[in-house]
Amino acid sequence: MRAAAKRMVQTGDGRIVNTSSITAFDGGGTFSKGDSRGEGGRARTVERGGARELGRVGSPQDIAAMAAFLLSEEAGFISWATYQVDGGKYMH
Repeated sequence: MRAAAKRMVQTGDGRIVNTSSITAFDGGGTFSKGDSRGEGGRARTVERGGARELGRVGSPQDIAAMAAFLLSEEAGFISWATYQVDGGKYMH
């Protein structure tokens, strides 16, 4: 990630999507938002959880879909945000 952040600084653009366990939200873990704050890049974090609130357990495809969106041009104005893909376990 440091190499990617360095490149983001050089080019003034780039995207990083980190993944983290939902336990980071519970206070039971840690997560990183990257090293490129304020340097033209955008970093986002996807917290994954296996909740059954929507009637099924989350899949790797659920996480991949969120990451793909966050890496897309449609998410170009989103920066330094954390998204919980947990089937509704934590609703704010």
